[in-house]
Amino acid sequence: MCVGIPMRIVQSHGMSAVTEGRGVRREVSLMLTGDLPVGTLVLVHKDSAVHILTPEDAAATNAALDEVEAIVRGMP
Repeated sequence: MCVGIPMRIVQSHGMSAVTEGRGVRREVSLMLTGDLPVGTLVLVHKDSAVHILTPEDAAATNAALDEVEAIVRGMP
């Protein structure tokens, strides 16, 4: 299963950016979204930003990922 992770852009340089989310920092491509400013929330999949998120969308996605993680760890 492949899952997109909500991340916030913390540095932007052209068509790539450094993002942070869920305790991870990674460089991602912005080829699918275009150049975006620092602070923008994006859905990251396979080191590419694939969608711009609202804060509400990011929070809902993180909540769902928290639930999946709890199930995987055996915590209902």
